[in-house]
Amino acid sequence: MSTLRAYLGVAGLTDVGYRLYNRNTALAARSTTDILDEGEGWYSAGSVTLAGADNVRWDSTATPNAVAREDITVQAIVETNLNALVSSRSSHSAADIWAVGTRSLTTFGTLAADVATAVWAAATRTLSAFGFTVNTNANATETAIKAKTDNLPATPAAMGDSMTLTAGERTSIATAVWASATRTLSSFGTLVADVATAVWAAATRTLSAFGFTVNTNANATETAIKAKTDNLPATPAAMGDAMTLTAGERTSIATAVWTSATRTLSGFGSLISDLWANATRTLTALPNPAPTGYGGGGGSASDPLENTPATYDAGTIGALIGKLDVGAPEDPIIPIVAIAAAGQAIGYVVTRDGSGLPISGVPIFFQLTAVLGLDSYRTASFQVVSADDDAANPGVLQHAFQRGASYRAKRAAFDPPLSDSAIFDKWVTFTVPDSADPFPLPQILGSG
Repeated sequence: MSTLRAYLGVAGLTDVGYRLYNRNTALAARSTTDILDEGEGWYSAGSVTLAGADNVRWDSTATPNAVAREDITVQAIVETNLNALVSSRSSHSAADIWAVGTRSLTTFGTLAADVATAVWAAATRTLSAFGFTVNTNANATETAIKAKTDNLPATPAAMGDSMTLTAGERTSIATAVWASATRTLSSFGTLVADVATAVWAAATRTLSAFGFTVNTNANATETAIKAKTDNLPATPAAMGDAMTLTAGERTSIATAVWTSATRTLSGFGSLISDLWANATRTLTALPNPAPTGYGGGGGSASDPLENTPATYDAGTIGALIGKLDVGAPEDPIIPIVAIAAAGQAIGYVVTRDGSGLPISGVPIFFQLTAVLGLDSYRTASFQVVSADDDAANPGVLQHAFQRGASYRAKRAAFDPPLSDSAIFDKWVTFTVPDSADPFPLPQILGSG
């Protein structure tokens, strides 16, 4: 009778069984008799007759991956020579071993040399900035394991030959050692020094890669930087400091401005309003005789307002003035005397009575309805009265309005206007041109 043991890798199984085989031929049915759970995934069966059997297969019906196969010949040899668990050969447990104060190894054998050889023989040995690259390739691990198992002999040793522990026994010991709660080495001995010595004593120790960028032109870079910084003044100017151009730079800028192919001004500011705001703006005289092209053929000096457009050459100033509709002599020529601020334009109109004659002192109400910009504006109506102090230009009304804004105007007899429902007292809307030039207000009919 013999005792069989197997490592299934799963603890606590209750449906473990085994079957004996002879050259892969089953000798008996699967047996679950006297199965003992030894803990940590190990199971055993006592009083087993091994006659004619050369291997045994263990399994678990509930856990398909909990299987094991053992060679009975090796098992029998081990049991005959040991007839007890290896762990029973000593009264010391793994915890007792790790509890010893001094447990340094007296020698490492060829460990240091083997480590150095393995380090430099690795296909990938790139150093990173902070550690090492760990090879987690499972296939490589399996290949290494198979390389070891391929070296096992086809025929196990005979009874009485020197014994080597089975993989299961070695695994049991390793599992017990690493399962110990305390397993810290108290000393490494000369391991670190030996490994360093072996690494640097290796004949070939060339790095296959750096894993980071190596700057091999540090001196050239520093030289280039210094060439720039040497040109900096002792006290560099701060951002925003005033700068003085050299005479050559000013000349170059002026030349570039006036040689530009396109140099049209986008606006004239208040130039037009400033011209019209001048107190005296009457032409003192016209050239006499008129320049060629101003008058009719031969350049006669004549008043363009007294001649028909046909008298003057096409495209001349005289022809343009002759085309102006100045109206009847009694129509007033409106002088612009109001002053427009920046962003404003002067609007003008003549107030007349029902027969068409200019009259002064007529109120016209205006109200802002829309404006460009983000500021706040008052929309209450305001009153502008036509001038009554200019005998030469009666009925003239002019006022400065916001350029680009929209207004509505009404001629009414009340302040504020109370005749929205009247037939003639209607609001008239208009938009101020986006230009500084004076502009005519629209026709405004009302009872005022």
